[in-house]
Amino acid sequence: MIDWRRMWNEDPSVRRFSPARAALFLFSLVYRGAVAIRNRRYDKGALPSAALDRPVVSVGNLTLGGTGKTPVVEIFARELRDAGRKVAILSRGYRKKEKPLIQRLFLGQQFSPPRVVSDGEGVRPLRMGVIDERSELAAMRGGIPQLPIGIRSDVMDGCPKAEGINMLLRSMGPEALVCDEIGRPEDAAAIMEAINGGVKMLCSAHGASIEEIISRPVLAQLIHQRAFERIVLLSRREGPGTLEWIRDGSLEAC
Repeated sequence: MIDWRRMWNEDPSVRRFSPARAALFLFSLVYRGAVAIRNRRYDKGALPSAALDRPVVSVGNLTLGGTGKTPVVEIFARELRDAGRKVAILSRGYRKKEKPLIQRLFLGQQFSPPRVVSDGEGVRPLRMGVIDERSELAAMRGGIPQLPIGIRSDVMDGCPKAEGINMLLRSMGPEALVCDEIGRPEDAAAIMEAINGGVKMLCSAHGASIEEIISRPVLAQLIHQRAFERIVLLSRREGPGTLEWIRDGSLEAC
């Protein structure tokens, strides 16, 4: 089987001359020509373009995914925000449906109309609660979180998840709760108590596949009760945090 990613990234272990490399070279010539024609049409005004009256930082490269572009965007945005700038992030979007290649290259038709996730004005900060049973989410030291969890977050450090959820619900009035590695029956009961009280939940659990997830009684119970709006599977396939798929609360494809 041809490892196209290693070949694309010029891995020295891949043979320098091979039929697959020759095929990629021919494809690159076709692609280069198509992009040149498209750029020329932009230069002549045949395709619509717009200039912004604000500084623009473009983050990208010519390699395949998993090279760290998104974390770089996050770092830039945070640094600019902390410096007092208002930052807007434009993203293609996960699995965004594209127009056919010919329309994108020559007619300038890219995607369906953009969806505004946040305008930076109407977003109200939430009162957050973090149940950090293993001291991994906030890394508390001397009562101070060492990781950036937000100034509106209350942390239950070293506290069992079910007990932490119930204590935060009774005393802190959270609007959203975060907990890691759920899996015990008491976790599921506390999560449903929070959800039924109108609190948003962000949870993680171990599971390498749909089959493994539904084989765990606690997770199967939460899925049956439609506890979560979205279920996301992450892996290490291309490094920690590789996004494999996103499904709705019943594990159906979105």
